[in-house]
Amino acid sequence: MTSLVRSLDDLVRGEYTRARDLRTGDIRIRASRLVVLAICLGATYGAAMGLFGALRPTGPDLRFVLACMVKVPLLFLTTIAITFPSFYVTSALTQCRTSPLAMLRLQLIAVAVTLAVLASLAPVLAFFTMSTTAYAFIVLLNVLFFSIAGVVGLGFLRRALREVTGTSLECTHDANEVDDESDSEGADTAARNARMRDRSRVLKRIYGTWMLLFAIVGAQMAWILRPFIGSPDLEFTILRARESNFFAAAINALRLTLGIH
Repeated sequence: MTSLVRSLDDLVRGEYTRARDLRTGDIRIRASRLVVLAICLGATYGAAMGLFGALRPTGPDLRFVLACMVKVPLLFLTTIAITFPSFYVTSALTQCRTSPLAMLRLQLIAVAVTLAVLASLAPVLAFFTMSTTAYAFIVLLNVLFFSIAGVVGLGFLRRALREVTGTSLECTHDANEVDDESDSEGADTAARNARMRDRSRVLKRIYGTWMLLFAIVGAQMAWILRPFIGSPDLEFTILRARESNFFAAAINALRLTLGIH
């Protein structure tokens, strides 16, 4: 357990995503360790997430807590399984030389960071859960927390990818800044910087599109694995019938919270 906590501390401090290591594809943490971290952190947040269903007026039902402790890690790990092929192919098309295993570790690191943020918000979620019986509010609070954690995790991944693809360095040298060097050297420097800027813009669009895909898949996977929180009007069940989608449900929860009919 101590080594796991140390690994988590090193992870959030960026010890496994140093620039020099990323450029050589040397990510010094095993994929299995990252999976264990994801399971533990996801289960922590899942316990707080399932608390609302467990504290229903009809009587405590710990099945909601246990189900969420399994479902939250499962949500992220299945999302990785679905999106990793597109992630690796996207990286290969951008001439990234990093191995498939290293790319998998990068994606697992991003998910572990996301779940670390969620786990840190678990006490806040538990506090509000015990303070209100408003189901729609708790749904939106969870959506907010997942959104915050997702932005942090994907931002972490984006910074790492900039190092992996060699576009992390800003083009600080301009032809006008070349003191007394020849015009040809200044022109070469300007052209090289222009190419780097163009490549950086292209990579931002490519990876930005993939990150949007990851978020959409994750959101819909959460809808497929529902219920997480547990509606007060419905009995406990492992999975619900397929209907609608995550985005329609989130909009409906917002309408109910704001009293819009």
